[in-house]
Amino acid sequence: MSQQVMRTRLLASTRPEREKAKSDEGGTTDEGKESGESEEEESESEGSEDEDEDEKSEDSEDGEEAKERDEEVLSEHVSAIQVAELSPDGTCIFTSEYSKKFSVYVIDQNILQAEDPLKMTPYSQIQLTDPIWAMAASPHFDLSDLSTTTVLLSQRDTYINLYNPLWQETLSTESTQPFEIRKPLASYRNIHPLREHIIVPSSITYTRNGSYFIAGSQNEIAIFNIEYPSAPIQKIKTWPKAGFYNNTRFKGTVSALAVASTRFGGVLAVGTRERGIAFYENEGIDQTQSYSTITLEEQLKDSNDSNDMTRVAGNGVSSIKWSPCATYLYIAERNSDIIYTYDIRNAQAAVSYCTGRNALTPNKLGFDVFTPFQDQSADNSGVSHHELWAGGVDGKVRIWRDPHLKQGAVKPESEFEVGDDPVTNTLVHASGALAVVASGYWEVAGREGGRKRMVHGGMVGMPRIESRGRVDILGLSLEARPERLWEAEMVERLAR
Repeated sequence: MSQQVMRTRLLASTRPEREKAKSDEGGTTDEGKESGESEEEESESEGSEDEDEDEKSEDSEDGEEAKERDEEVLSEHVSAIQVAELSPDGTCIFTSEYSKKFSVYVIDQNILQAEDPLKMTPYSQIQLTDPIWAMAASPHFDLSDLSTTTVLLSQRDTYINLYNPLWQETLSTESTQPFEIRKPLASYRNIHPLREHIIVPSSITYTRNGSYFIAGSQNEIAIFNIEYPSAPIQKIKTWPKAGFYNNTRFKGTVSALAVASTRFGGVLAVGTRERGIAFYENEGIDQTQSYSTITLEEQLKDSNDSNDMTRVAGNGVSSIKWSPCATYLYIAERNSDIIYTYDIRNAQAAVSYCTGRNALTPNKLGFDVFTPFQDQSADNSGVSHHELWAGGVDGKVRIWRDPHLKQGAVKPESEFEVGDDPVTNTLVHASGALAVVASGYWEVAGREGGRKRMVHGGMVGMPRIESRGRVDILGLSLEARPERLWEAEMVERLAR
């Protein structure tokens, strides 16, 4: 297949606009300094003391102005983005940052008509005291109905809290100051019966109807009723305390959850940090054990025509996504350069695996599954077509076309560069006109290679962490696709 050319255009970004102006002004300042130095030499040769004093006062004023510009840029700084998600209606972007902030960005309804890139600022924000482990937006999320705009947040050593980040009297995307998200609407607790500590989930997802949500933790899946803020209505132990073992049990922290609609009902897919995958019927409700479990393969063939094996094992499942037809499951791991493709009708071996992701990092790098034509999810033969979008640590986004229809190693068919920092998540709008790319990077300042020096199990001093991040909205255009890029549908969605 010929290489497809992906054309992107920056529509909006959280990058401070002053950074570019600062660099431009910096060049002017350098020229001024050079001219100042030449004038100073002339003044010294002429022996004029008054001109020297004037130049010193000008340099001090320039220094104060530069300091003010640095403070302004610092105030607009966005910390490293760890997780980014799109709201179900495609109008809002949710992010959790390294600085323990949860932010909501409302996509401007005129973004497609903007000639120059728009400056993105959070519409609402909350500064938390503990890191965010998981988030999930209500499947009924609708920007035109603020009673539905709720989000679940899971934090370390804290109950699961339900927030409404858009709930205020007026809704405006033109405000430059984000309003502070108030106290949660409800809290859901899962307390260990013997140790009496809070069991904090590492993954959260809603059921299809939004009446329940599922939380995954260490060797356990808990199901809550969204209408009753209390303890879970059901718990599923994924690993027995002692004794027997069978193929319906799997071990480890439940790090990823995904629900799909099939002709047999809802199927819950579960992934763990021990590289285990399990499937539950009826979205796990009223189920005591999974009907199928698999362990991700450590080596895969390059192709069916070759016996060469490639080691592909990572350090545990980080993300799982269903295909639009709910027949295939895509699985990504930490410290792994591939994305597995499994056919759940025969999930004992991977159908194929997407290579070249460039994601050898212990951090979570998400991916997205996108159907180019929603009105033609399957062709005349009944075959579903879709794409995988994933970012890497090199700041590039790569695209794989129909990996479920191929075998062995599948190389990306298209890629484009976003920046220098690792891409933590890539989200394609359902209309196909936009893509949201979140990136972030952090390091220990003053340490070569970003490593902390340890002595007798303790750090020498308190290291200073430097982090940076950004959220970009890109306009998409693929030469291989028709030019009807769903713009009318996108405008209609955002204008509601």
